[in-house]
Amino acid sequence: MADTVPDVWTTIDFPVLRVVARWHVSAAPDRPPHLRPEHVARELGREDGDVEVDGALNRLLEAGYIRGSATPDEPFDFVMVTGVTQAGLRATDAWPSEDRLLELLTSSLERMAERLDERGEPEKAGRVRSAIASIVDAARSIGIDVLEKYLAHVTGLQ
Repeated sequence: MADTVPDVWTTIDFPVLRVVARWHVSAAPDRPPHLRPEHVARELGREDGDVEVDGALNRLLEAGYIRGSATPDEPFDFVMVTGVTQAGLRATDAWPSEDRLLELLTSSLERMAERLDERGEPEKAGRVRSAIASIVDAARSIGIDVLEKYLAHVTGLQ
C-alpha cells in the first residue's frame, strides 16, 4: 500500500480561501478590518480553534494566496488575515487570469470598432482592429519568449 498525502486543497484550503475572498471583496459596512481564524471556522460551520482551518490559513499565507501575519501558536501558526492576493482572487474566480484579461481587452476594443463602424468611421475602426491584432501578437510573442527562457533555465541550458 502506497503512502498517500491527503488532498487538503479541495477539502479545506480552497473552501477557506473562498471565505477569505468573499470577506475581502465585501463592501458591507460591518466588515471587520482583519479576518481571524475563528471567523473563517464559523463561516464554514466549524468550531473555533479548528486546526484544519488554522493549517489552511497558514498554507495559504505561505503560498501567497492571502496576506496577513502569522503568530506562532500550537499546533499551527495563528494567521490574522489582512487581504487576498491576485493569486488568491484568481484561484476563486474573483479576478481574471491573464488569458481572460486579454480576452476582455480585445472584446472591449472589438465593441469599440463596431461602434465606430456604426458611426460611419471605418478608418478608425480599422485602426482599432489593427491594434487588437498587434496586442494579441505581442502577448503571444512575450509568452513564447518567457516560456523559452523558463525552459532554458529548468533544463540548465541557460
